[in-house]
Amino acid sequence: MNNSTRSIISSKFFIVPAFLLFAFSNGWLINQTHAQTTDCTRAEPTRIVKKSVYPKTTFKLSRDRRTGTKTVKFPNGDRLVITNAGCEYFYLGFRFETRRFSARTSNTKYWFARAAQLIAEIETGINAPSIQIPNAVRAIKKRIKTTPKPQVGEEIDYGGTDIRTFFAVKQIKRLSKGRFALELYFAVGPL
Repeated sequence: MNNSTRSIISSKFFIVPAFLLFAFSNGWLINQTHAQTTDCTRAEPTRIVKKSVYPKTTFKLSRDRRTGTKTVKFPNGDRLVITNAGCEYFYLGFRFETRRFSARTSNTKYWFARAAQLIAEIETGINAPSIQIPNAVRAIKKRIKTTPKPQVGEEIDYGGTDIRTFFAVKQIKRLSKGRFALELYFAVGPL
């Protein structure tokens, strides 16, 4: 290797680290995830499922640290997946997978009643006072009584004067082997 080749190689080894240092100091290489984390008004999601009530529970925090997922396995084989997310809103999504109930997925009145029942049953094991589970259950039952066919995806307010509190049944889906998935979410916001 001649002197000019050595000179070029050594200058590249200096230029690349110098560029990286410059780029990091100016924020060019900080990824979008970091920017989202620092701009978010909400704190990092935490475990909201009480292990003392539901010992067969797992918790995973996403890479962006904005979404927490809890999975609860019930003794009867049913399972519940809870998604705790949001930045401008506090969002809790509940996906119940169950064999306990069976009806056409188009029978929303039946499934809204099951949503109220399931949420009421798990209330003692959930630590999320801001979603006001008892008020949500009352609102779901009221919607069943006052609406001939409640709509999937319709956001229904049930509390909060300054900050909106609402829920929606997101999806009703037939799974394999006699199982059904019932998804609903609760949200508070904007914060």
